[in-house]
Amino acid sequence: LKLLNITDLDTMDRNLMIKHEINPSTLARPNINLKVLVIDAQFLYDFNSILLSIPSLEVLKIRYSEPIKINSRVWKDKIRLHELLIECSDDQINEYKTSRTTSEIHCFIQSLALYINFTSLKRLTLVAISQSVIIDAATLMVIE
Repeated sequence: LKLLNITDLDTMDRNLMIKHEINPSTLARPNINLKVLVIDAQFLYDFNSILLSIPSLEVLKIRYSEPIKINSRVWKDKIRLHELLIECSDDQINEYKTSRTTSEIHCFIQSLALYINFTSLKRLTLVAISQSVIIDAATLMVIE
């Protein structure tokens, strides 16, 4: 298993989840060599410790969600990744380009920094249907 998309768990058919073992503990198995994971943001907040136990994980795609429920017991260890993709709307990307520090995506990225080691990122990207922008992980400024 190299790629796993577990978005929309709250709307997914529960029988399908049981049949295919789609649950957080599946990810913590030692024989999983997962490289790419696609999740809703709430999964990161709720199961951060499980994601820390997947050293092979290189790319994480997170779907923007609101409101953000941040776990008050944030771990001091952060997830190390090569690439972080944040799925959002075209309007949110346009807002980020024009008013970065006051945009809702900027606040979202700052909350992700509580869980993800941004210094290890080689690429931080906002992705929408018709556009994407690369962001400097250190300054959160738009690069392209």
